[in-house]
Amino acid sequence: MITTVAAEDGRKLEVLVADDPVGTPLLFHNGLPSAVVPFALLDDAAAANGMYVVTYSRPGYGGSTPWPEAREPVVADDVADTTAILDALGIDEFVTL
Repeated sequence: MITTVAAEDGRKLEVLVADDPVGTPLLFHNGLPSAVVPFALLDDAAAANGMYVVTYSRPGYGGSTPWPEAREPVVADDVADTTAILDALGIDEFVTL
C-alpha cells in the first residue's frame, strides 16, 4: 500500500507499507537517491522473520516533496521524516535497516 504522510515542515512523504502488515515493522532506509518500489525479496525475507517492510521515497524522488531550499541532505535529516512516518502509521516499536 502506498500512502502519503506529512513531514513536520509540511512536505509530503510517499510511504510504501507491505500489503500484509503483520508482525514487527522493518523500516527500510533505501539510500539516496531513491523512490519506493515493491521489493519482493526484502518483503519475503521480512515476512519469513515475523516482520513487514515500511519504506519511503526520499525528498524530491517519487511522490515525496523536495526540500524547500537547495542544499545537500545529511543522514540526520532522516530523523524528523522517520518520526513523522512512524507517528502517522501508529508505530511505536520497529527494526530499521
